[in-house]
Amino acid sequence: MIRDVAELRERGQVFRRVDELDVDVDTWRAGMRRSARREGMRIRTFVVEQTGDERDDDSSPRSDLVFAVRTDLPPPDPVELAAIVNRLPPPPGYEPDAASSGLASVTSLTDEHARRSGHPCVDDTP
Repeated sequence: MIRDVAELRERGQVFRRVDELDVDVDTWRAGMRRSARREGMRIRTFVVEQTGDERDDDSSPRSDLVFAVRTDLPPPDPVELAAIVNRLPPPPGYEPDAASSGLASVTSLTDEHARRSGHPCVDDTP
């Protein structure tokens, strides 16, 4: 159980096969909720029942999975967010031109929107 709490703290989620738990599912779920509450985390626990066609092979026994997922993860820091955005594939049919070498900043996008909408704060005339 301590290993599961550490994994939840580190990754924001943990799952186990029900047949590999040392305790019954309800006790595991209650322990995870109690541990998360002590640390100020909000989590949801749920069981995913595995149907016959989701098994690795026909000889393996059916094993449900129990999950604990953190629901209040803080947003990623700007560097991590930029790395996530840069890994996204471009939209279908997108052809970058030489002028747009990177992503536009939020400030430049909001300034452009204000100019287009005729906002009084961006009026150039004295």
